[in-house]
Amino acid sequence: MNIRYYQKDGRVGVVYSISEEEEDEVMKEDLIKPFPAEDPWIDDIDMGLVPLKVQEKGQKHIREYARRICHERHAQNLAQARKDRDEKNERIRRVNRVISTQHEGMTLKGRIVKHESGGVYVKLEDPFVSEKGCVFKYPTCYAESVMGRHVFDRVTGELTSVVLEDSRHALIQLYKAETAKRKHGKVVNLVETLNGDHDDENDS
Repeated sequence: MNIRYYQKDGRVGVVYSISEEEEDEVMKEDLIKPFPAEDPWIDDIDMGLVPLKVQEKGQKHIREYARRICHERHAQNLAQARKDRDEKNERIRRVNRVISTQHEGMTLKGRIVKHESGGVYVKLEDPFVSEKGCVFKYPTCYAESVMGRHVFDRVTGELTSVVLEDSRHALIQLYKAETAKRKHGKVVNLVETLNGDHDDENDS
């Protein structure tokens, strides 16, 4: 930990920042939030002015006071960051959200649940249950990440507006696919079989 001092109107103030080793530790624990307004792991933390009665006792007491309050604040920041991280991960792990959308005058209802791939699985539940669902897992590339295309909010772990919108579109596609299968089941199955065979037009 790097502790520094400043002077303000005849008073001694305390500022600290964490060392590279401490920063490595919080990065390993995934405690650094993406682009926060204030980041205790990157920004200097101003602890304010040393109490006058401590300042009057001289250097030794000032340094002891500064070390104590800075390490206490660091411990508090670690505890809060771990709590926030664990709550975020728990929200992601237990995601189970009902969604709905309108299509041709009817209400389609479905559910978003956690998928083993790390993304989410969207399934249609009403007016009927579809056999298949849709999986959303992004960002799949750096460009999507920069554009903010994520399944879960990187700070809170909540579902993003992007995946909610995609999930509503998915309900419509799932409804259309299930309707087509119920109406033209044999042909739909035939097409799926043909597509699954990967024919080569040059095969004899």
